[in-house]
Amino acid sequence: MSSARSSADATPAPWRAWLMVALLFMFMFLNYADKSVIGLAGPQIRKDLDLSYAAFGDIGSSFFYLFAISSILGGFVANRLPARWLLLGMAVIWSLTQFPMMGTVGIGTLVACRVLLGAGEGPAYPVALHAIYKWFPDNRRTLPTSLLVLGAGVGTAVSGLVLPAVIQRWDWHAAFVAVGLAGLIWAVAWFLLGREGPIEDRVHPAAAPSGERVPYRHLLTCPTMIGIFIACFGAYWAIAVGLVWGYSYMIQAAHLDPLSAGRVAVIPTVISIFLAPAIGWLSQHLMQRGVPSRFSRGALGCIGLVLGALGIAGMALMDGVAAKIAFYSFAASISFVIYTVAPPIIAEITPGRQRGAMLAINNAVYSCAGILAPSIMGRVVDASADPIAGYRNGYLLLAAILAGCGMLGLVLIDPARDRRRFAALARGPAAEHLSLAD
Repeated sequence: MSSARSSADATPAPWRAWLMVALLFMFMFLNYADKSVIGLAGPQIRKDLDLSYAAFGDIGSSFFYLFAISSILGGFVANRLPARWLLLGMAVIWSLTQFPMMGTVGIGTLVACRVLLGAGEGPAYPVALHAIYKWFPDNRRTLPTSLLVLGAGVGTAVSGLVLPAVIQRWDWHAAFVAVGLAGLIWAVAWFLLGREGPIEDRVHPAAAPSGERVPYRHLLTCPTMIGIFIACFGAYWAIAVGLVWGYSYMIQAAHLDPLSAGRVAVIPTVISIFLAPAIGWLSQHLMQRGVPSRFSRGALGCIGLVLGALGIAGMALMDGVAAKIAFYSFAASISFVIYTVAPPIIAEITPGRQRGAMLAINNAVYSCAGILAPSIMGRVVDASADPIAGYRNGYLLLAAILAGCGMLGLVLIDPARDRRRFAALARGPAAEHLSLAD
């Protein structure tokens, strides 16, 4: 018999569980502040280093060169080691990679630090989720997940408010130092307050009667996981484009000054402060009422992608500044709902001992969009008659990707079907054949 405790056996103190949510909210806040600084400093970096749009896009993509590999490695390590210490180590690495930006910086130093930062941040989201799921049972995980996603949005927004002012007052080097210091402060707080959760639950009992393990080849190739990979990939294409190019787009295409362009990033976060917990609560409420997670989780996320595609297309095609900001705010708020619902779906079909790895593999797969999206956007802008037309074409491509990924996710994601298949596999080939026939 496994020594792992079931969620029914563990009774974590509610105040401590929500303290961990608050700390990991700030963890994701800093994660996205670190990601955002390159885009906010982009105009000055391109000027100082005399970079083309394509060259700057390649620097933005370099963050993701080791991101997927480190994500997978971190996920498997999280299956075996306490998440508390992994999170602390990541925060220290993030901070230390910012400080070489203090002095004179060439392309080589900038790329090296971005690659190292990406390696340190690769496992961040899946390990944070794995850690928080040790504090909440399956039917109560969507709301805390939504708050971690909200932390990422708030980090992007606050960076947009604060870092342009730092850059304007001093220079872009100071912005990197600021996020590095903030990371060290969080690391100290986590060292003092962070704890490992008591819940080590198994997969849904219908999925694996043995209660122990589902072979990775079946987890990775089931339609639900493929649908999640595709949907999250589309959403991350939007994130990567926004982080590297969104600030420059608002300055060049919407004709905003640098401080106003930074403030625009706050609008989706203000919406998300209400929307993300509302979606999390709605999904959790529907789950508790017995609505299958295909609809209470999967459909909510995938429909968000399709609606986000419409918002991005509207932003690209409309000329007015107010219209661009309105469509951008809508798209940026609704597209990322998939990150609230996808992790609980993965946890639903995955044994607890494999959960860290599966969350990390999903993170690795969808983050590959980060390698492609900034570089492709830069090349589309360079290849167009003028930057404005290039941005329009690049964002229309993004809209098509979001819509296609959302529709595929709607078709493929069905956790109950795949749990039945896993149960049939455990019983033998004949049972599997009957399950597939269903």
